Amino acid sequence: MNHAPPSYKFVEHNGQLMRENVRTGKRYPCGKQVSWQGRTTRASIVLHWVRTGEHVARVPRSNLNFHRALVRVNGKLIHLGYFATVEDKMAAIFLHRIGLTPTK
Repeated sequence: MNHAPPSYKFVEHNGQLMRENVRTGKRYPCGKQVSWQGRTTRASIVLHWVRTGEHVARVPRSNLNFHRALVRVNGKLIHLGYFATVEDKMAAIFLHRIGLTPTK
């Protein structure tokens, strides 16, 4: 069974996986799943391949934004955000305690 080569290729545009027509150059956004290498695959895996050239079964999690900062105010937990390092997390908590960040 002969298959014609696809008339499109996958590219990244503004952090999103796009299907680009080889002849016209027009880009179309992809959904959550795409047909890639003869099977249906999650778009995040194809996007990882476009970015790195690495074939993976599951997209690896980034270690960025790993440390969650929480403070207790009047018996309620307030979420301050996720931070890349413990130092950034502690700095956010400190700034909150001295009143430089707003509390909802």
